[in-house]
Amino acid sequence: MHSVSAAVTYDWGMIPIRARVGATEWTTSLFPEDGGYVLPVKDAVRRAGGSRRATPSRCG
Repeated sequence: MHSVSAAVTYDWGMIPIRARVGATEWTTSLFPEDGGYVLPVKDAVRRAGGSRRATPSRCG
């Protein structure tokens, strides 16, 4: 992701994405943090997808 982020990022290093949790799909952004990226997921999306995780998902 780091190798392509410069080509697709906007503003503060955020990367626009299409995310999916379970059957819920939406347009959002990955936010850079500590050398990786954070994907914030709303409570309603986590509940609909069956996830109980209360902290943002990390990727990168």
